[in-house]
Amino acid sequence: MDLSRRRASLLLASPALLAVALAAAVPIGVLFRVALFPPGPLAPLAGGPEAGSFAALLDPPFPEAAMQTARLALLTTVLTALLAFPAAVFLSRSRGLFRRAQRLLVMTALLMSPVVHAYGWMLILGPEGFPGATLRRAGMLSPEAASLVTLTASFLPFMILALTASLDRVDPTLAEASRGLGAPPASTFFRVTFPLVLPGLLAGAGFVMVGSLSAYAVPALLGDPASPAFVVEIYERTAVSLDWPTAAAASLALLLSAMLLLTAAALLSRRDGARTAAGGTAA
Repeated sequence: MDLSRRRASLLLASPALLAVALAAAVPIGVLFRVALFPPGPLAPLAGGPEAGSFAALLDPPFPEAAMQTARLALLTTVLTALLAFPAAVFLSRSRGLFRRAQRLLVMTALLMSPVVHAYGWMLILGPEGFPGATLRRAGMLSPEAASLVTLTASFLPFMILALTASLDRVDPTLAEASRGLGAPPASTFFRVTFPLVLPGLLAGAGFVMVGSLSAYAVPALLGDPASPAFVVEIYERTAVSLDWPTAAAASLALLLSAMLLLTAAALLSRRDGARTAAGGTAA
């Protein structure tokens, strides 16, 4: 019965899945075709196919930009998780109208455009803003730190919602039983609560990591012009030097990295979720 239901669901969803697959496959195919043209400044889209555009990604400044972008994305993910966890715990323990108001405030932050959000933080942490200019002159704020603060503030609501959804599914009697058996609060958190919310943490971390890797407005407005991020390099190749083949190859590399990160986060989240469920069933 379950197999027939799955087949029926797949059959009903197949038109939508086909439309989504075509909508994703066509642009990716165009990017791949452009990436096979010979690279170079003002490169004409003629000749090829060849792999020169992909080989160009191994030359400066792409490796340095990739490392800098990956480091910033990793720091953003870690900082976002550290800040979101206490907020998610507080939100999951709230009740009634106060709980709904808190969730509404968190979700309201998601309605702001990332570009508007970046411009707002640029007025605070940018070279023209009074706090940012003062901190930069004192050597207390670098362009990377300004980008880190802005990206963390931008993706914090996503991590809070992901962790809150996981915490809402945790049975509160488990923590009470742990404390009743004499376990200290820290041991209860790391041995009972944290393993149960790890799938949500991995899902939120995957989203924040991919979003930070592909963010353009923040590194373009607040980053170091002498050491631009990977996406800024893609923009420069697309709009300034008109080296479209190299820009297409870099875009495909970024897309592949994002897909691998999301797949890894999904697999780890599913594995930990299945392990937690198996442990709960055995208990």
